[in-house]
Amino acid sequence: MQIATAFHRTDSEVSIKLDALRLERKRLVSVGAVALASSRRATAFHPANTRGTFGYHDGVEALRGEHVPKDGWAVYAVGGLEGIYNEEIKTIILFKNMDRCCSEDKKPQAASRIGVNSERICGFPLFESVGITLPEVAFTLLPNARRVKTSKYSVYYLMIDRNGNLELSSPVTKDRVIQGFTDRIFLAEGDDLDLELTLPDVGPMDGDEFVIEVKRKNEQ
Repeated sequence: MQIATAFHRTDSEVSIKLDALRLERKRLVSVGAVALASSRRATAFHPANTRGTFGYHDGVEALRGEHVPKDGWAVYAVGGLEGIYNEEIKTIILFKNMDRCCSEDKKPQAASRIGVNSERICGFPLFESVGITLPEVAFTLLPNARRVKTSKYSVYYLMIDRNGNLELSSPVTKDRVIQGFTDRIFLAEGDDLDLELTLPDVGPMDGDEFVIEVKRKNEQ
């Protein structure tokens, strides 16, 4: 299956694309840093899936904390899918742990199989191309919940691998496997960024207390 992919890797390419999505690279990299640090809390005595679970839970929380309610972003929680969405630009962003990211030669591989609901919202380009209309999905999160066609939405995953490679990409899935991507936005490479997490010493932590400084290795 051949799927045309647009790559966005240079600073200018990434900036232009993220501006269109009402996103900031620094915020997305901060989310990745939180998820990576959380996943590394897993020890040899934890269950085998703990690393991914820690990273996913805190990654989603950080994704929401960095973006909601800025620039029209709101919490997305439908059918077991958790992330954020923007009604104005018809975009959904979810979080996914991957075995590899940020390689043009090899497409990212999911650390686990894609769920049925993920496939439903990520498979629309293929289905619509042959004239098939898929069911509507209800937004049950908000008090004034209403039904919208998810086929009208662009779906992106903020993807991170265990080395800290981070990208924001729009997958197409079939049979619960990622077949390719329409967009791949490279945000950070594990060996290129020095991620420093500064946590508060005591007391509860809110968004303003959690500081992540992101510096390239060649920066002073």
